[in-house]
Amino acid sequence: MAWIYFNHFEKGDLMKIKMPLRAFAALMAVSIACTSVNLPRFQNLETGSINTFALNEPLPSAGTVHDVSLSIAMGELTLSGGAPSLLEGEVSYNIEEWKPIVMSQDNSLTVSQGRPDDTTRGFPNGAIINSWNVKLGDTPVNLTINAPASDTSLDLSGL
Repeated sequence: MAWIYFNHFEKGDLMKIKMPLRAFAALMAVSIACTSVNLPRFQNLETGSINTFALNEPLPSAGTVHDVSLSIAMGELTLSGGAPSLLEGEVSYNIEEWKPIVMSQDNSLTVSQGRPDDTTRGFPNGAIINSWNVKLGDTPVNLTINAPASDTSLDLSGL
C-alpha cells in the first residue's frame, strides 16, 4: 500500500511560487515573439530621371500556346493587341528598384515590376512614374495579369 503525503502550504507560499513562474513565462513569450517575427524593412525609394525599358519577345513556334504573366504592383498598365511579336511595348519608370524583370522559360513568359527582394518595401520620396504600354500578338496565350494597385486599361479586341 502506498502512502501519499501532502505538504501543508501557507497561503502566501503559493503566491511566492506563482510570481516567478509568471515572470518567466512572460519573458519566454517576449523572447520567442522577437526572434521569430520577420518584419519587412522599409526604406525610401529614390525617384529619379525617367527610364524606358523596351519589351520585345519573339513569336513562339506555330501551334504553341504561351503562358504570359504581367505583374505590376502600382502604376498604369495599358494592354492591347496588334503586336507583330508575342509581346512588345515599353515601360517608363523613375524608381530604379521598379525596373521590369523579364523571365522566359519553355512556354512561359513573365514580365514583373522589379524589386531587390520580397522583404524590401519602401515609400517613394517624390512623384512616381511607372507606366506600362504593352501589346500582345495574335498568337494564342494564357494571360495572367496581377495589378493590385494600378490603373489598368485592357483592350483585348484585337487578340
